[in-house]
Amino acid sequence: MLTAAALRCLNGEILARLVVSKPEHQERLAKMGIKDGKRIYKTEDLAPGKKIIFACTGVTEGNMLRGVSILRGREIRTQSLDPHS
Repeated sequence: MLTAAALRCLNGEILARLVVSKPEHQERLAKMGIKDGKRIYKTEDLAPGKKIIFACTGVTEGNMLRGVSILRGREIRTQSLDPHS
């Protein structure tokens, strides 16, 4: 759901499906009220709502955010992103 929320804020898309590999998993789904174990969930199914906020801060270098930088021995700099839908 966290990934789906981030993708909704960034106009992305994700599809997901539950993987049932053991009979006890199927029983657990039934107890949770999930009838179709093969249903494909879309982004809006995983992160419903009209106003979604997602916040993240880079720890290591990546394509979207810089990692934590230590400057002059005492100053720490981070880069954050807080998109919303």
